[in-house]
Amino acid sequence: MTLASPIQEQIWLAENLSDHGSAYVTAEALLIDGLVDVDRLAKSLSLLALRHEALRTSFAWRGRGVVQLVAEQCPISLAVDTIRPTTSVEGIRQRLCERLRKPIPLEAAPLWYCVLWAGGGKSVVMLALHHIIADGHSLDVLLHELDLAYSNQALPAPSLSYLLFSREARAAAASNSYQSDLGWWRRQVNGMPARPSRSASLPPATHVGGRVRKGLTEQHAAAVERWAVSNGASVFAAYLVLAMVSVGLSTGRRDLLVGVPFGNRPPGYEDTVGAFANLLPIRMRLTEPFEYTDLLHQVVEELLGAFSHQAVSLGDIIRTNRRSIGDENSPLFQAICVPNQQTQAPRTFDGAQSQLLDLHNGGAKYEFAITVPAVPGVDSVSVEFDEGALTREIVTAYLNIFRSCLEAIAGISAPEVVD
Repeated sequence: MTLASPIQEQIWLAENLSDHGSAYVTAEALLIDGLVDVDRLAKSLSLLALRHEALRTSFAWRGRGVVQLVAEQCPISLAVDTIRPTTSVEGIRQRLCERLRKPIPLEAAPLWYCVLWAGGGKSVVMLALHHIIADGHSLDVLLHELDLAYSNQALPAPSLSYLLFSREARAAAASNSYQSDLGWWRRQVNGMPARPSRSASLPPATHVGGRVRKGLTEQHAAAVERWAVSNGASVFAAYLVLAMVSVGLSTGRRDLLVGVPFGNRPPGYEDTVGAFANLLPIRMRLTEPFEYTDLLHQVVEELLGAFSHQAVSLGDIIRTNRRSIGDENSPLFQAICVPNQQTQAPRTFDGAQSQLLDLHNGGAKYEFAITVPAVPGVDSVSVEFDEGALTREIVTAYLNIFRSCLEAIAGISAPEVVD
């Protein structure tokens, strides 16, 4: 047995202290032009399960804490069904989303499954995993390796073991450098006005998720990209400014903490499947009138600092700074801002054309999470929210504030968001 990594422990505790339903189920699905062979797919999935210990891992509490239990062998879970020729792409997407609403228990491996639907000259392959064994990058790794295995191509040399990462992360937490990094985070949130207790200001979280999406025109996207490049910033940093200013205008707060996921993958773990992504606080202090370019430089500096100290777990940051951020019922973040790198660029599977389907599991890990472009070619902004804490009307109003901020940057009018 190996102790869970700090990131896995946070997820395990969140799942066991509150019913998150399907909120921690993450998935990607490919719609493929052509029929996928069931036996070849099953053989390829078995190869991936042997290759990545995360696909054979379950979790339990053992005395000292949460542990990873890795089986030497583990059956794959492959559900096969037929697509009717008349089924639309939207109909396929909705059926997949409905399937994702079922939680994945943590006590028995595998904590993942695959769905294959085929018919009418097309196929759908969906990989769904619990977030405790795989982050977003891990899903991309698995889809890529599944394509290679299915096509009988050589797989790259395996990356380092996630169990090794877990042990290294635990050992690092006792080091002087980790304590120095923790001190940096303490200074970052020092003086942050505490949020009111959830019990005083918000209804209980239901973890039932809604989503509202806003498309971006090519003109608006190009204007934001030009603004970012001209200031030596990334596309994500530019949209993060818009997201944070919109949160400030929506809530009336001028000192903000927004959670941003960082990859947190040390060298050698680039293709390891596991939960690496670490959610970290980015702070912004707003003064009016807003100077967007100054705010962009402020955000870039915050992101670079967080990147340099990304190995510190969110749990340690919260425990160390509880006096600054409020009691144990206080939400730490005003919002979560997630980078989206999934463009609609053409894809292939075994040489056949394919497209990535837009999925939503019907859950909500957070009260309010906005997903924004992180690379050119992403054409939308979306908000996922807890329907027990917020309404669609509030979220739609937020996106219209976001639209106004976008107009201020691009100098181009944008259509109002209508739910």
